[in-house]
Amino acid sequence: MKSMLTMAIAVSALCVQSAAQDQPTRLMPVTSLPIPVDLVPPEEEPIKCGFPIILHALHEARRGLTPDASGDTRGLTQLERSLARPELQTSTLTGSFRVHYDTVGNNTPALLDPVGNRIPGTARACVDSIISILSHVVPVETGTLHYPAPISDGTLGGGPEYDIYVMELGAMYGFTTPDVSTAPGGRAASWITIDNDFVFVRPEPNRGLPGFKVTIAHELHHAIQIGNYGYWDEDPFFYEITSTWMEDVVYTEVNDYYNYLKAVWSHFRSPETPFTSGEMIMYSRAIWGHYISERFGIDVMREIWEKIRLLRPQLAIDQTLREHGVDLAGAYAEWSIWNYFTGSRAKPGLFYADAADYPEIIQSPVDFAGPSRDVPGSLGSMGTHYVQVVRSPDTMTVMMCNVDLAGTILATIPVLPYTLRLRSTRLDESYKSTPIGIFTKLDAADMSLWRTYYLGDTVRPYIDPTSFSSERPFPIPFHPGPTPYVYIPVDGVDRLVGSLYVFSASADLVASMTGISSTAHLGRQMFTWNGRTNDGTFASTGVYLFVIELPGGRVTGKIPVVRE
Repeated sequence: MKSMLTMAIAVSALCVQSAAQDQPTRLMPVTSLPIPVDLVPPEEEPIKCGFPIILHALHEARRGLTPDASGDTRGLTQLERSLARPELQTSTLTGSFRVHYDTVGNNTPALLDPVGNRIPGTARACVDSIISILSHVVPVETGTLHYPAPISDGTLGGGPEYDIYVMELGAMYGFTTPDVSTAPGGRAASWITIDNDFVFVRPEPNRGLPGFKVTIAHELHHAIQIGNYGYWDEDPFFYEITSTWMEDVVYTEVNDYYNYLKAVWSHFRSPETPFTSGEMIMYSRAIWGHYISERFGIDVMREIWEKIRLLRPQLAIDQTLREHGVDLAGAYAEWSIWNYFTGSRAKPGLFYADAADYPEIIQSPVDFAGPSRDVPGSLGSMGTHYVQVVRSPDTMTVMMCNVDLAGTILATIPVLPYTLRLRSTRLDESYKSTPIGIFTKLDAADMSLWRTYYLGDTVRPYIDPTSFSSERPFPIPFHPGPTPYVYIPVDGVDRLVGSLYVFSASADLVASMTGISSTAHLGRQMFTWNGRTNDGTFASTGVYLFVIELPGGRVTGKIPVVRE
């Protein structure tokens, strides 16, 4: 009996082909499945993974693409066969895996010589190399990183072993196919198809065995994902982010993901594209995995997957990060800061370990000659703009993040407008001073959905003045030096992790402490400030404004300071 998934994809394929019959359609290798326009790379660029193409077809099938009432399925037979498990000439069993391959013909695997040509008669040697790669990948992903193993498919493919098929895929690395169709979030056994030589990979040193390595690491994790955690066909982004990140975790020396960071469709070229986009950009967002593992620990990626059993990925990310002291909104804004400090702006010891090897984020230049200029814009949920304001000879970057998580689960992601206002003089207290001597204000309908920072040699947050409240620090007034700390109470009985910012009365940032923990004092959780500014000196007499950024909110108020 043909699988439910095969039928669903086949019907979807026919409908897409019918709707686009007047347009050239690029088909997924080995199958007749059309590739969605958003997943077709530019000419001469390889296709990283066919899994999101299958998810797309499954999603379309669930929208009601079924055979007609008469049950007529003529024309489906060829598609069903092309999407079913292939029948190859032989197979090799190794532990809990079976590798299927041909020994003659177009699908025959081969190793490559030093200049990238196929070496005849190396099919078995190539399969032995695949087995050796599996013996490295599996212990890392299921042992070191503690992910569960791919689930058994029963007797499909010849036995309970997990099946890997080696075939000629043209310019595609590989894909993972679920055996059955399930409801969103459901789990299924699967099988993997990988290319038979990886002669197309760039750069040249990554051709052949390096291509096999990263593809097996990538696709095996897809098998783990859909077999143990479930697949949400509307959200391929996190599947590809994780599997592409996993390549570098398992084989740090290959760095195949660098290709996607430098591509014309990469995150560094289009940071305004919503974080949950299922377009090609998701491969370049493998750096999210590096941010999470370097910032919170490598186990946090697995903790997110454990919650994906019950939640769509973006909600699972948010819930997991809240357990580590920050919500997705705060982490997304911080990640956007990390993405600024790359290339020539990399700061050794801060942000990404490989930041110097990454490209620099694209910016929108805006000249300011005064006395005023308004810069309108708009962003979809979880998108970022970097506006480079030029006031000759100085420049600064204003980073604006739309952190509307709720918008990412809607059928159509909302686009929110904003206006960045630039002035030579401060019109009122809502305008904030900047490092280049002008004053700015962000206008948006709901400021709680935005995070804004000034980026340069330092990171400085823009704080919406309407957010200030009347929290009561003590002792008041605060005498830095003779009094070790001023205590700022916050709600809650458990320890919190957040960031404390202290501003002068003119809204200049004088002290910043990120990633700090609250302490229990007098039966409450409190943050403390020792009265020192960022340059290490004590703050002078005056009234200071504080902002504590916490998961899901902020605490604000005033601290009168008296120097003796």
